[in-house]
Amino acid sequence: MKGILNRLSVEDETIKDHLTSRSVLYNLQPMGIGTPYIESLSSYLSRLSIVHNVTLSDLLKGTVAPLLKKQYIVQELNSGITKSTARVINDVSIISINYVDALERLTGRGDLANLTMLNWKGIFSKDLCSKYRKWCPVCLNEMKLNDKPVYEPLIWYLKDIQKCDVHSILLQDKCNNCNRRLLYLHSRYIVGTCQHCGSWLGDLKKEYEAGISDEERFIIKNYKQLIESTGNVNFYPSKGFISSFLERVRKQLGFNSNHKFSIFLGYASSTMSDWISSKYVPSPQTLIHIMSKLNTTIYQIIYTSGNRLNVDLLKHNNFEQKRINFEQMREILYKELNTEKPKSLYQIAKESNFYAITARNRFPSICDKITENYNLYKAVHKEKIVKKIEHNLKLSLLDKRPISLAEFSRTHKISKKLIKKYAPNLSQKLSDRYKIYLSQSKKERIKESLNEIEKIANDLYKRGVYPSIGRIMMITGQRSVFLEEEIRRGWKKIMFKLGYKLE
Repeated sequence: MKGILNRLSVEDETIKDHLTSRSVLYNLQPMGIGTPYIESLSSYLSRLSIVHNVTLSDLLKGTVAPLLKKQYIVQELNSGITKSTARVINDVSIISINYVDALERLTGRGDLANLTMLNWKGIFSKDLCSKYRKWCPVCLNEMKLNDKPVYEPLIWYLKDIQKCDVHSILLQDKCNNCNRRLLYLHSRYIVGTCQHCGSWLGDLKKEYEAGISDEERFIIKNYKQLIESTGNVNFYPSKGFISSFLERVRKQLGFNSNHKFSIFLGYASSTMSDWISSKYVPSPQTLIHIMSKLNTTIYQIIYTSGNRLNVDLLKHNNFEQKRINFEQMREILYKELNTEKPKSLYQIAKESNFYAITARNRFPSICDKITENYNLYKAVHKEKIVKKIEHNLKLSLLDKRPISLAEFSRTHKISKKLIKKYAPNLSQKLSDRYKIYLSQSKKERIKESLNEIEKIANDLYKRGVYPSIGRIMMITGQRSVFLEEEIRRGWKKIMFKLGYKLE
């Protein structure tokens, strides 16, 4: 750990304010404390590495890793920052627990769990956060223009949050310059910038979709209330909270069985039983949908004591009254036999409010024909999809600019799993071509950067000025360029050519 302290920048006197006598790392205060826009843990790590003048990779491997309790996380870090580690650092996971514990010991802070969703592990299942970074370019620009510290709030990263509620625009998840998605942890990660090409993510180069629906606002409201209250409440819900809440609501609304209660909420009876018995917890999306149905929020059911729900049971009563008779069922089934786009028996039953098992027992021959039509339709549809995928892959392989399989998937709205399944050889060619393109692009970029660095270094040398990394970064205006090991090695060679001896 002494190594990192020896590398601290002595040029910025304000940094000394962060250092305490008890901490190894600066006691850097997270941004947005007490607001819905509190900083994420990955953003905090990036800012921490910046104030210590080291790469994020060096910070994690040299200082954080020795304090991590799970050996497999340490092994992953030693082999490089991996996707599996990076993806869940802000989430509800053993990995986030390990990072929080280590960082709190290193910084002397006791509030870093608030930068993740760990406090809400009692009510949420895993995978709360998206796989990659998301950001509002307008928010980032405002931070920069107002001369405020740039950071990335936790709420941007949540899977259910797709828009910025401040500016009513879509959160971005791809760099405008290189069109790549960004991991939460990366050796060259600097808040507000792309770790691949170093571009500023607040650069507004295209139109962004505006407007937020009532449903989206309700989702955002639920998460904002929870995040804002983090650190200001006396307790957090335990694992059994949701099950006891659902049981209490069932009784309060007068449902005498889980079956009727599940119909009202719109879920299978077996699923409801699993929730109430604490066998499983609802997914985040499902939990918020239930809150909408019950006309309340997650925060309110936890912290508003004696809260009586204001629920419209008329919808439930109407649902019960819509049950159809056998003659109506037969007419619906016959009608579905002649549709151009066949549906499965289950889908027909769900849309028409009857049970598929009842229809099959009552009208077996009609149901068999419906199933046969649907299976035939699926087979033909699959053949069309395969041909379409293969055709588009061949066109993409002929394009001048290579693209990744992920970009192909997003462009054509087909999952990567399906593409690999239906066109394994062509999809592999596309991936291999893109990897070669990335490798060549990186070599060219590094070559250009080193040429520029050498030119600047020679100019400084002629003027009798030591061409340090800091001075070169100030001239280029690119703080992230020296985070690449190839650039650092190249700079050392340039310094050696100029006659400087480096340790």
